Amino acid sequence: MVTLVDKTLASYKVPHNENWLIHIKVFGYMSWLGPTHILNVYLKSGGNHCKDRGKALTYISGLIDTALKRDSDARFLVLGDLNESTDRVYQHLNVKGRHSPLMIVPIVGSTITHFPIRGKKWSLDHILLNRPSVGLFKCTRVLRN
Repeated sequence: MVTLVDKTLASYKVPHNENWLIHIKVFGYMSWLGPTHILNVYLKSGGNHCKDRGKALTYISGLIDTALKRDSDARFLVLGDLNESTDRVYQHLNVKGRHSPLMIVPIVGSTITHFPIRGKKWSLDHILLNRPSVGLFKCTRVLRN
């Protein structure tokens, strides 16, 4: 995984101990006031990792809740391969009666972001945003060469 940030923007990598997550805090992105948190996520596929994916998404929710308590204007972009259907992502984010501030942005374009190739497809790759970030991603499209 890699996250590139334009050198004209002030940014730093937020420290943590998770090997499936890159968390970058950026200032001045899109001329927005306040910080923008970009979380790049890769979660392992397979039924034997379902519990780990759930724990990871719960961890992300807690991280976002903590940051929003400090700065309610913060923006969040969670990008990555979550290896879960959209319904399962919502279930993991909204555990124990809590409502996550994240919403899933519909992605159109390449079938590389969906599984299986035949039959009913479901999303594996996701873009999750909090409400202040949604306007930027109204027509999200995956392009493939």
